[in-house]
Amino acid sequence: MMTEQEASRIVWEDLHFCGCGDPASALAWVVGALKLIEAKDVLHNQSPQCDQDELDAAWIAIDVHFMTEQHGGSWGLWDWLDGAGLIEHGTSISCSWVDFDRGEGFLEVMRDKDPAEFLKLRWDDEGESV
Repeated sequence: MMTEQEASRIVWEDLHFCGCGDPASALAWVVGALKLIEAKDVLHNQSPQCDQDELDAAWIAIDVHFMTEQHGGSWGLWDWLDGAGLIEHGTSISCSWVDFDRGEGFLEVMRDKDPAEFLKLRWDDEGESV
């Protein structure tokens, strides 16, 4: 079983929460998303012939939660952008700006790219295309 300390590391290190904005709402959003995903999996795994309408409703609930359920999701996105070094902020994460080097560089590369096509690109540790 995971300890609270291990869970705390996930929040602050892996999810890159910084404490600005509304981290409680962001965390509630993450936990809510995981609960909905778990419920969908339970429904699906209980019966290989589960009711497709119920399963579709579970997927829709996840989508709605990700997009509109709480403003916590937007706070999570701020944290992830900050944790990736794409934005910087002072006293409030919602007043962030694009990081001059990493953020602007990322935007320069991505501005006119098709995200789906870009995600197909891979490089090995030596920088060779794979």
